[in-house]
Amino acid sequence: MKTYFYAALAVALGGLLGSCTSDDKVIGDEMEGTTSITFRVKGMQIDVSETRASLGDAFPMMELALYTINDDGTYTKYREIDQTSSSATFGVMTLENVKCGKYRLVCIGHNDSQHPDIDDPTDVAFTNYPNAYLFSQDVVLAQSTTSIDVPMAHASARIRFDLQGYIPEEVKGIQFTLDGVSANLNAITGYAKSTTTRVATGNVSETSRANKLFSTAVYTFLTQDELSATDSYVTVSIAGLDESSNPVDSKTYEKVPLKIGYLTTFTGVFFDYNSTGVNFSVNSSWSDYVNVSL
Repeated sequence: MKTYFYAALAVALGGLLGSCTSDDKVIGDEMEGTTSITFRVKGMQIDVSETRASLGDAFPMMELALYTINDDGTYTKYREIDQTSSSATFGVMTLENVKCGKYRLVCIGHNDSQHPDIDDPTDVAFTNYPNAYLFSQDVVLAQSTTSIDVPMAHASARIRFDLQGYIPEEVKGIQFTLDGVSANLNAITGYAKSTTTRVATGNVSETSRANKLFSTAVYTFLTQDELSATDSYVTVSIAGLDESSNPVDSKTYEKVPLKIGYLTTFTGVFFDYNSTGVNFSVNSSWSDYVNVSL
């Protein structure tokens, strides 16, 4: 029961705007009756280590909905569709007998474990902290509107941890505490609805111990496009845990820089007690954003 978008409906509205760019241009019979519309996810150019990912690689689930816009600025869901990557037509969705008029179009692509409730587009709550893509824009649908291309854009920021070096035998797990992260999206603004604290723990495998590398990644929505090292409200704490879940070592990093569509990486020798510096660097690949030395 859902679907997704975010980006420039420039391509999408190319055909649509030809017949109904605004209320001023849509007149007469064009706004009477109903129409059937096919939405096509197009224009995605997602770079993964300099290779282009397929739609299914980007996200396995989609939610799409049309909302009527109320006089008080709120939204009422009119029609919705959801899809999974197992669908033979994944990325192509059709709504039949849509009443002509003005709507808010929202499309969300994500890798959550289930479809979220999108009755309220200003507060879409996910089960986990997904890698999500979004398109959200007002559209005017007339009888001649039969197809809309929907380009998607990143809605999440990504945080990766590459903890290098010797991992003490007593360390059985590594705990990450992230304060200021969010799994709730306002699909109208494209930003986080609210923030919270997330605690996640990963077990240290023998492979990680032998390779002297523990890697994991998480995602979050942000309350604005970018959080710099000056104004960021996100704090990350990392701790090794013994078999009784007691901390073996702990480090906290405040004002972690994050940006929607970019990757912030924590990297370095974590269990070296003499290594306490934090350095930031920027590059763009997934659009790598920041490299944090542990």
